[in-house]
This record gives sequence, C-alpha cells and structure tokens, in this order.
Amino acid sequence: DGLGDTIRVSLTEPPEEEIDPCRRLANLGMTAAKLQKGV
Repeated sequence: DGLGDTIRVSLTEPPEEEIDPCRRLANLGMTAAKLQKGV
C-alpha cells in the first residue's frame, strides 16, 4: 500500500560528513529490496 516505505533523515554535520550515513542507508535499502524480490 506504500505506507511506511519512506525514511526521512536530518543530519546537522558538514555535507562531506553526511555522505557515509547516506550511503549506508542506501545500501540497506538495496539489500532489503533484493531480499524481497528473491534476487
């Protein structure tokens, strides 16, 4: 139904410090998507 599939994050670090957490979140999402699709 599309509910609960969005994560909103607000970081207050300098932009270069936000790259790693963003990559980690993106990787978690990709892994979860692969598991749901059985890939």
